[in-house]
Amino acid sequence: MDFYIFTQDYVPLGIVSTPTAVTYTEKFQSRGSFELYLPLNTDNISLMKKERVVLLDAARKLAGVIGIVKKEKASKDTNQLVVKGNLCEEYLYRRICWGLYDKTGKASAVIKDMVTTQVISPTDTNRAIADIVIDSTRADVGDSIVFQSTGGNVGENIEGICGANSLGFRLEYDAPNKQMPFYVYEGTDRTIEQSDVSPCIFSSNYENILSSSYTLNAQDSKNVGLVAGEGEGLARKTVSVGTASGKSRKEVFIDARDLQSTNSDGMTIPEAEYLQLLKQRGNEKMADLKETESFDCVVNTYGNIRYNEDYFLGDKVTIFDAELEIQLNAVITEVEHAFDSIGETIYITFGFGPLTLAQKLKAKVVQ
Repeated sequence: MDFYIFTQDYVPLGIVSTPTAVTYTEKFQSRGSFELYLPLNTDNISLMKKERVVLLDAARKLAGVIGIVKKEKASKDTNQLVVKGNLCEEYLYRRICWGLYDKTGKASAVIKDMVTTQVISPTDTNRAIADIVIDSTRADVGDSIVFQSTGGNVGENIEGICGANSLGFRLEYDAPNKQMPFYVYEGTDRTIEQSDVSPCIFSSNYENILSSSYTLNAQDSKNVGLVAGEGEGLARKTVSVGTASGKSRKEVFIDARDLQSTNSDGMTIPEAEYLQLLKQRGNEKMADLKETESFDCVVNTYGNIRYNEDYFLGDKVTIFDAELEIQLNAVITEVEHAFDSIGETIYITFGFGPLTLAQKLKAKVVQ
């Protein structure tokens, strides 16, 4: 497989010379990453410069931005070039919400507006990344939210909104048209509980899981949060999120003092709207504090269902372990592609419920 190198202005510079290994990971709700392991030769040294773009999959418009270039030992007598970086969503993480940003609307509409006003066409033209474009062909998705951020990182804000609303986002690399289309999307429900599409079930009974293990950890989880916003002492505005009682109730304090009742136009927003802002912040934080489940399994791609044909990044599928009598629905949150002299291996990460880093199951896909 050929990997092309481009300048930031989409000018092609050449092809990576005889890579030893290439790995890249695409993520449903965050920026992905990549690593290249290359022979230390003149061609690779001249191509591998910071800020250049590596086209990893032309058909899927997937590319990454070089951030780290280093020389290291490959063996006792041989050095190699190691190149690392993030996928193109990296550009969203290079901007903050400059000043107070506030918006009400469907989750995807809020995200697209944030990208437009803070990344694509901000007031200060020095901040603009004009070749990012919003994909207008996709309908808005997600619940209606009230969102506010002062100085928050745009990429991290998008992660938080997506995590609380079961959405994903993508920034494609369209070299021929010299642009990067951005969109927010929902995965397809392919669990056995729905009847709209063919379900995807991972189970040893179907011989698409070769081995598995299961872990449940509720020890560090929280299920009720007290969210405190602006004000002092008894006048401080608070809301609660989550429900539980008795010995099973696990409480946490969430400081949201940065959320203000004055919007970007200098107007005081209604109290009900401000309290909704606090709830939104609370729900985002509580998503990181859920009890964790993990289901580690080796998946056989020569089984009855295959990645990128029967299921895709962001889809929800069903997993069944006959020995433990456990049935779980999980979202495909990460897909890692690894290329070496043997060929390509794919590793899939599934997330349970709210998609936090702690709530993962990892599957090695055998090719």
